[in-house]
Amino acid sequence: MMLIAGENGGGKSALCQRLCYSFLLHGSGVTYVSTEMATKGFSDQMKSLDYSIDEYLLDKNLVYIPVFPMIRGHLPGHYLGRLLREPRIFEKDVTIIDSMSTMLRTENEESLFTAIRYLKDVASRNKLVILTADPADIDGSMLQVLRSSSDIYTEMVVDMSEGGIENLMYIRRFLMAKNRVGQITGFRIEPGVGLILDITKVV
Repeated sequence: MMLIAGENGGGKSALCQRLCYSFLLHGSGVTYVSTEMATKGFSDQMKSLDYSIDEYLLDKNLVYIPVFPMIRGHLPGHYLGRLLREPRIFEKDVTIIDSMSTMLRTENEESLFTAIRYLKDVASRNKLVILTADPADIDGSMLQVLRSSSDIYTEMVVDMSEGGIENLMYIRRFLMAKNRVGQITGFRIEPGVGLILDITKVV
């Protein structure tokens, strides 16, 4: 289970979109659950980054699930539980939920623990579950539970330095890594190109 955390504009969704495209290119099936965009909006966004995914939607290697209706930015109560009870969401090799924190706005810690137990069980079946979270969206104690429960924890940070704005990716935890993992990676996002790693910012 992987958690990608960071404030709005930090690059969480862009990283998920790049990962999704990479998994598809290498033959893995992906289910992408989004609280932000309808299917056409997602397809257009991916095309703008040169990550065309229409063929994968058509052959169902990619299943895209827009979480609607949103009611004033909030989901109906207990929506997360109803979503997790749908087993088809986890049939693919990879499931991305962007964003988990939006779904947790109407939940309590008990329902969060129930969700994590279920997601960890899914991950134990040789599957990857990727969650995103915005610290501004949920209670700090719930975010800490997500952090401590994740096998991989990545924090996206926007750094306002004298040289301008930098996007940084901090790898806070990577359990059972087979090789050395860089702790800090700089990146930028460019239209028509997508997510670009800055190798001069890899530490």
